Amino acid sequence: MATQRVDSIGVQVTLQQWTGSTWIDVYRSPKTVNSSSANTYANHEVEVAEGYYYRSKSYHWIEHGDTKEEGTLYSGSILISD
Repeated sequence: MATQRVDSIGVQVTLQQWTGSTWIDVYRSPKTVNSSSANTYANHEVEVAEGYYYRSKSYHWIEHGDTKEEGTLYSGSILISD
């Protein structure tokens, strides 16, 4: 979220699966960039397998003139069961 008007704001969301030793990317959304005040991200449906832990990874950025700020956030994990 930008706290002032910026030239553009963007996000790319990745779904990750825990293999037992590392997190692997199983889905990566297209990069979504917006130059208005509207929401930048739309829903995506992704199939997941039972018995695995999943989490989301959100890479986000804002640009204003020559300045770019970016960051990555991770959600907590969730176990998919029947």
